[in-house]
Amino acid sequence: MKEKLIIDTDPGIDDALAIYCALQDNNAEVLALTTIFGNANIDITTENTLRLLDVFERDIPVYRGAAKPLVLAPKPAPAFVHGENGFGDIPQPKATRKEESLSAAQYIVNMANQHPGEITLVPLGPLTNLALALQLDPTLATKIKKVVLMGGNLHVPGNISSVAEANIYSDPHAADMVFTAQWPVTVVGLDVTHHVISTPEYFDRLEARSPVVGKFLNDITRFYMEFYQQHLDIAGCHVHDSSAIACALYPEWFEMEQGQLRVLCDEEFRGKVLMHKEMDQFFKYDPWKGLPTQNVAVKVDHDKVLNWMESL
Repeated sequence: MKEKLIIDTDPGIDDALAIYCALQDNNAEVLALTTIFGNANIDITTENTLRLLDVFERDIPVYRGAAKPLVLAPKPAPAFVHGENGFGDIPQPKATRKEESLSAAQYIVNMANQHPGEITLVPLGPLTNLALALQLDPTLATKIKKVVLMGGNLHVPGNISSVAEANIYSDPHAADMVFTAQWPVTVVGLDVTHHVISTPEYFDRLEARSPVVGKFLNDITRFYMEFYQQHLDIAGCHVHDSSAIACALYPEWFEMEQGQLRVLCDEEFRGKVLMHKEMDQFFKYDPWKGLPTQNVAVKVDHDKVLNWMESL
């Protein structure tokens, strides 16, 4: 049976590749794409999502999501990573497809009620839409099969600050709500995505196999790879978002650490993910009591992820 996915996305160059991988995999059924601020503002990420479906020639509904975090003021979009237009500043024609009228959060709630226990949510950006959906329906978590998200860092440094990964940093209050809700969460963060590195040659081969789609992905990724070369001395790029898609479909490729998760929201440690593991305690006050045990990916078979991408 195919995995029913709702992909929450902020395209973004790595989002584009992740959506391509999900659409190409025969084990996935992408029900919809919901958009979120992050790699660019919500107008750009929504337009880019529609544009991707034009390029990929897929008719999948798109639902606009949140334009800002739940509580904190939004931070500037990382144009130095993804370009001002989110697609490496490669000029794009206006999308021909149109977004749906329903909000992303309401769509998630509606689909969970129509298909209880069947839907996997795969957020690739800040977690605001999922938090808003939880606010709309406090029983939502009991109706979702699982959440597999790209974000966070447990044992490695952050990529937007010394302690935080960008998606969690962008809306830490939302992330804390998602991590503490009573649904199964798998965090696919920097602990594993920094070990999955794609190369310019991969995109050249993709273009040779699929001249239209491959050329589009190859062109927009050049800007992204220049950032990695200049700032991290990597001849390629980390495969962040596609790793989350891979984990949603093939969790056996990943090794997990389990514990209860919280997210710090104060400015100094904004977006820092904390894990608590069960232990015998003699004190009466336990702020972790009752929180669900979640999964954090800490190791990955990177060859399997890269070979999977190559096969699509």
